[in-house]
Amino acid sequence: MHGHIPAGIRPMDAIDAGYDEITHINWTVMQAVPDSVIAVSNGIARFEGPGRFAKDLDIDAGQMKTLVSTMASQHVASDPTMVAFESLYVPENGDLSPSYAPFVGTLPPATERGFRQGGFAVPKDLTRTDYRASWAKMVQLLGAMHRAGVPIVAGTDGSGIELVHEPKSTSRLGSRRPARWRRRPSRRRGWPGSGSARDRSRSAKRPTSCWSRAIPRSGSATCATRGS
Repeated sequence: MHGHIPAGIRPMDAIDAGYDEITHINWTVMQAVPDSVIAVSNGIARFEGPGRFAKDLDIDAGQMKTLVSTMASQHVASDPTMVAFESLYVPENGDLSPSYAPFVGTLPPATERGFRQGGFAVPKDLTRTDYRASWAKMVQLLGAMHRAGVPIVAGTDGSGIELVHEPKSTSRLGSRRPARWRRRPSRRRGWPGSGSARDRSRSAKRPTSCWSRAIPRSGSATCATRGS
């Protein structure tokens, strides 16, 4: 089970409800943003909140440390879609995200112009430098998750061609070995909030499993779910 975190709750709440994966690095950051952001996290706040607050997070202490250790111990995967958030927080209007640079000149002109829209407009009380600092902290968070043993998978949340650039995030993690495939049991326990005896019975009688792309850590492969 994976996807966006429902409005009003944090990643740890979703994990407690049965999530196998936290999708998008911004939702991981949302563990430690103020309650005022969580209350409206089904809107633009899910982007502006991490852009505003991530730069000041201590990823090695408090809620973030607890989240990372929990994800590692319970084998909850992260599909951070780093390319999506790099394109939101880093480029100015008119700049081309690194995800699309290899394809310049090969795409229809209208499509290529769309890739030059730049990042999100920065709130008046912040600067692009602030957003870039928050992006840098997200990269550090990804590294912390990898070192802790959190399974990492490569996704894009885009048109698909960004997947060429997404695995380059692994170079920031110190991974030099090629990815391998591995199988692991699913943690699925039914949809969040259901928790019925019937759901639990079905889950116990019919265990599920999933296949995933894994980023090796310390010479061995960790595995991660893509959902089923």
